[in-house]
Amino acid sequence: MSAGQTLKRHLRSMLVRAGMRDPLDRDVQDADLVLGYDAWDDIDPVTAFGLTADTRPVRDYSWWKPPQKVVVTDASPQRLAWLQPVAPGVELMSIHFQQHKIPFEADAVMGWCTLDMVTGNSRLRWVQLDTVGIEMHPERNAELAARGILTCNLRNVSSPVVAEHAVALLLALSRRLADYRQRQWQRIWDPTYADLARMHVLDGRKALIVGLGSIGTRVAEILRGMGMQVSAVRNRMGDLPACVSHAGTLAQLQEFLADSDVVVSTLPQTPQTRNIFDAAAFSGMKSGALFINVGRGSSVVTEDLVAALQRGQLAGAGLDVVDSEPLVRNHPLWRMNNVILTPHVAARSLAVKQREWWVMRENLRRYVAGEPMLCVVDTLKGY
Repeated sequence: MSAGQTLKRHLRSMLVRAGMRDPLDRDVQDADLVLGYDAWDDIDPVTAFGLTADTRPVRDYSWWKPPQKVVVTDASPQRLAWLQPVAPGVELMSIHFQQHKIPFEADAVMGWCTLDMVTGNSRLRWVQLDTVGIEMHPERNAELAARGILTCNLRNVSSPVVAEHAVALLLALSRRLADYRQRQWQRIWDPTYADLARMHVLDGRKALIVGLGSIGTRVAEILRGMGMQVSAVRNRMGDLPACVSHAGTLAQLQEFLADSDVVVSTLPQTPQTRNIFDAAAFSGMKSGALFINVGRGSSVVTEDLVAALQRGQLAGAGLDVVDSEPLVRNHPLWRMNNVILTPHVAARSLAVKQREWWVMRENLRRYVAGEPMLCVVDTLKGY
């Protein structure tokens, strides 16, 4: 996006907030559309992104019928025009988030979706969420489940970049890159600055992946390629990917923690994962271990993590998520030199945004045609 376009977008946002402009009146196209999708026409999301299709075509469900109207939340006119070819004869309409409490009738909603949008729409049969996690709206999820509304998310789509972010945090911690960044700002060239005891070598060490979904598996593949011995714990047992040497269930977490030099959590937020990393878990971890969390902050008792870092039980932590967000300004994590914080941005990338919209467009095509849907989610389980 050019500097002029960026300035226009900022000015437009100011006018919208001031009530001087319609929030849907956009003169700057969505950045992913500006990049273009010309080269994507032959890309199959199932194979390209490792997605899973439902076991049955949506036309086989008794409630399905070709949609007449689909709401795409906060969509620009350019976005609607880009989606229209895969939904011929379907009315595509955009609503702004400020309108979410106004009842409307549509067969489907794509993008963000609130409880009000579900309860105020008796025709609703399909929701395509623009996120991976759905746990932040339990009341909405319960209503979706009670009404049997087909719900899809975007799992797997951002898994590669989230895994890369987790490994980036790990490498930055293990090589003390934040320390050298400070020296760079001070223009100090001092090879003796590093405390060798705090510089880690990952090759040959043991890594534990907690949560072996698509993100955890991708992290395991990268770490195995770096020469680490990788184990995992997960909700249920099954076949293991080649990159994982052995695995157990969450009930066995403590015994795996005791033998791991690196622990990477990619857990979703569920009742079973809340506060799973508490004082007992951190006390049972190998002394000097590194802890990475790119899953959900709710899995960690933050005060217990801080205590483990302060007493040296853990050598460091790389956190993209915390409980709760945003992290309050006076929190001790901000000031700890053995902690690297990023503000829940592991999945952020324009390339990921392109993937997400491509999958959403493909699911719209599939729904209209009555084909098996991608990324169908159990709204009660949360994944």
